[in-house]
Amino acid sequence: MILHKTIAYSISFIVITLVGIYGLNLPGLISQQPELVRQYYYENWKFYIPFDWVLVAIYLWLGLSAANTLGAKGAVQTVAAILLTTLLISGSFWAYFVNQPLSTSFFSQWFHKAGFRAVIYDMLLLTLIYLGYSFIVSYMPINKN
Repeated sequence: MILHKTIAYSISFIVITLVGIYGLNLPGLISQQPELVRQYYYENWKFYIPFDWVLVAIYLWLGLSAANTLGAKGAVQTVAAILLTTLLISGSFWAYFVNQPLSTSFFSQWFHKAGFRAVIYDMLLLTLIYLGYSFIVSYMPINKN
């Protein structure tokens, strides 16, 4: 079962990355930081795409755990738990970095320059990947028992 979920997650991650990031340029549109988006997703993609795969999986696992703990019933409540979890995690990183002096690290630059829009982007990305994952899992031909 874990293999099927990992495959579904990976497919959703790849599709949303290709369509949402490289096709629609959602990070650039939301953050208004085309140079940082280029640096992250184009120049350093060999590091950051695998990094994002792991990071997004952790965020989703925490969001789904929160949904389960809170007794979420249905997709809307689950998405709400994922949004809240992402807001808390990314919002904490945002608050940390903007309260530190601007440095040359990517994340310092990202949170200082994109501001809270960076958190909004994360919330959208996580929601889209979860929705894709949920759709794929519901149609995967596996034994649900």
